[in-house]
Amino acid sequence: QIGGAELLKGLCEALQSATGTTSVPDLFEAISRGSAHLSADLAVDVMAVAADGDPVAVSVVRSAGERHGRDLVGLTQRLAMTGDDVVEVVLAGGVHVHGEGAFRDGFVGTVRSAVPGARFTVLEAPPVVGAVLLALEHAGPAAPVTPAALAAGIGRWRAG
Repeated sequence: QIGGAELLKGLCEALQSATGTTSVPDLFEAISRGSAHLSADLAVDVMAVAADGDPVAVSVVRSAGERHGRDLVGLTQRLAMTGDDVVEVVLAGGVHVHGEGAFRDGFVGTVRSAVPGARFTVLEAPPVVGAVLLALEHAGPAAPVTPAALAAGIGRWRAG
């Protein structure tokens, strides 16, 4: 059986490294006194520890994926896209494309439980490509592909 301190070892070591603290008590003191600034940048460290099999980090990462999945489920419910509807879910951004397995497992499992028709695809192109294609669509078929035409298409899209 693993004791509490051993269970948290990998995660605490990553947080200590990121915050410049030298022990678990120093880490908790720095967090509680506000001298250690925890930011979203720590997600990379927590995911790396989870990928190494740290059970607490895996739980944290899976929980984050589940929360993100619940956000998407809420959106599909608001748009009445649940039930047997096929819903294309494009996985974009570093966490989805290169993220740790527990995050994706939590995300996909949560979405699939409420939206069985969800189909997941990893975005292969940079996200800006979608914006450019949308701008071209709004620019119209006869419009030349120039920066001005793209800007005009974006303007029309923003205007609704």
